[in-house]
Order: sequence, then C-alpha cells, then structure tokens
Amino acid sequence: MTLRDQLRTWLNIGEDTGPRTKVTDEHVLNPLRQDDLPDDLTTQEIADELPIGRRQTGNRLKEMEGKRVEKRRAGSTDMWALAEEERETVVQPEMGPVVARSSKLRRQAAEIREPGLQSAAGAFVFLFVGLTLSISNVGAPSSIELLLALGYAAGIVGAGLVGASELLRLVGLTAPKLVERFLMD
Repeated sequence: MTLRDQLRTWLNIGEDTGPRTKVTDEHVLNPLRQDDLPDDLTTQEIADELPIGRRQTGNRLKEMEGKRVEKRRAGSTDMWALAEEERETVVQPEMGPVVARSSKLRRQAAEIREPGLQSAAGAFVFLFVGLTLSISNVGAPSSIELLLALGYAAGIVGAGLVGASELLRLVGLTAPKLVERFLMD
C-alpha cells in the first residue's frame, strides 16, 4: 500500500460512495457555499438541495450551530449562514473529515490567541513599570528585577501562544487544499 493510499484510508477519503451515500456535514454545508445562492438560507432551501428531508436537515444544522453555521430567526423561520471560520468554497463531500478537522483547528486557534494577547499586554505592563522604576531609581532592586522577570516570562508565554495560534490557523487553512490537491483522484 502506498503512502498516498494509507493517508486516504486514515482520512476516510473515497469511502461511502454509491447510491446509498451517507449525507455528510459537507453535503449539508455546500448549499451555503454556492455562489449562485444567497448567503443566508432557510432550512427548507438547504433541504431542497439534499437527499434528506427538512427535519433531518434542521437536526444536522442544529448539531453544527455555533461551530460551523450560525442561525438567526426571521419571524418563525430559521435562517442559516456559514460561521466566520468556515470554508466558503464548495467542498467535495469525501473531503468532509479533513474540512471538519481544519475548521476545528481554526476555532482552537482563535481560542488560544486571546490569552496570548492578554499575556503579551501583561508583559508590557510589567516591563514598563519595572523599567520606569529602574530609570527613576525608585523601589528596591529586587522588586524591579522581579517585575522585569515577570514581564519577560509573560512576554514569552504570550508570544508562544500567539505563535501557536497562528500555526494552528495556518494548518487549518492549508490542510484541506493540500489534501485536495495531493490525495484526491
């Protein structure tokens, strides 16, 4: 078995084909990705594009709500749109596991970035206060060294978190494109 075949097997690419193909999340999301349709669609409009009914479509959308799709109410109708971090181009349904993992990576990247930015801001405060005290010769040298050490440590943690966040985001953005290019027939 070639490396390509092993990767395809691990990512479940090429499975579930035929007349009784399972409706994947990508099948459900693809109507929202089509350029010729509006950005917000009703549950019925999405169901019209699928081999499953409105109730099943609604249940699948509710499972993805807050993660891959956003819902808003228009009277008594649910209107659905892609979440901000979701891929906007139509996805081959067999790419579903890859796209779902990449969406999760991008969400995790956004969650990691915020504490990193807060840590970096804290580092700035510690360093600013420590350097100000040092220049003005106010305070004990040990307290100034402690402030500077805390500033450096918080800066390293913040930079690490922001860097990790960007790396996760980059992998989340590029993985589907690489898999599509090199592993799809």
